[in-house]
Amino acid sequence: MNEPSVYDAHRARASTRAAVVLWPAVLGLVAACGVETYRERLPARDLALRWVATSGGEGVDTLPHRGSAGTLAVERAVVVDADHIRHVRLLDGADGQRVIVLETDDVGQARLRAASETHPGRRLAVVAGGRVVSAPTVRGPLTEREVHVSGPPDEIEETFGRLSR
Repeated sequence: MNEPSVYDAHRARASTRAAVVLWPAVLGLVAACGVETYRERLPARDLALRWVATSGGEGVDTLPHRGSAGTLAVERAVVVDADHIRHVRLLDGADGQRVIVLETDDVGQARLRAASETHPGRRLAVVAGGRVVSAPTVRGPLTEREVHVSGPPDEIEETFGRLSR
């Protein structure tokens, strides 16, 4: 299965300065291809990064999950909300691949760092429009301002629309 993962790309490649949420098939997109064009929008008002719940009960929402017929339980507590995401960008690489970038402010960056340092190995859900868009596993501390979200090429435009306004 192509499970997405989150890692600090700065440690993986010195010239890439971003915390990355990527499917394995496009892991090297940002470093491997130049950005030919991009579109930038404000984040959707309900865009949030929330932990996938480790158990059910109070403080948990069950939301539809993109790419599956099922649902995913996520904590109601928000790690980073739209107020701390400056921009949502859709990058088009010179090789035709596409990726979405969420750029956080200083508060968003600090929250991502603290949350990822205390919860390695947990899944972090990207939630917008009442749906889980992506739920990668945090592999290490997220220390940068940008979070990259990618997915199936035929869904990237819809995902960009859901994450932005």
